[in-house]
Amino acid sequence: MPSLFIREVLPEDAQTIVSFITALARHEGVEAEINPDVEVLRLHLHPDAKPQRLSGLIAEWDGVPVGVALYHPSYLCGTTEWVLHLQNLFVNDEYRGRGIGHKLIEHVKQVASRDGYAHIRLEVLDTNRTARAFYESLYAVPDLPMQTLYIDC
Repeated sequence: MPSLFIREVLPEDAQTIVSFITALARHEGVEAEINPDVEVLRLHLHPDAKPQRLSGLIAEWDGVPVGVALYHPSYLCGTTEWVLHLQNLFVNDEYRGRGIGHKLIEHVKQVASRDGYAHIRLEVLDTNRTARAFYESLYAVPDLPMQTLYIDC
């Protein structure tokens, strides 16, 4: 019987995580817009990373990495609360429909609860209907009319 194991990411997982990030970008049609650096990611995954650590979970199916959830803390001034920002959630196409995404979310919820976060915050592309339906099935609530903007540094 196949087994699912979910564990915390380690700096040594950087190459695997970049593969997941690239697969997600390909799935969303934005692969040309990304350029993840394995060594920089490895540093960000280190427990002593500054300014803040990127954390996450890897789902393994019979020992093979098949999914990832990456998250980091974020602060909401308007409500004066810390939230856990779910940066990426991805399960390889051939492993979808097996409950792996749900298990990853359940583990992220356990981390958020354990560490005292008010809730999990995430963003999803309007064009990613599969992801939107998945999050809506988990009773995710849109934060309208918020829009994400970026300022380069």
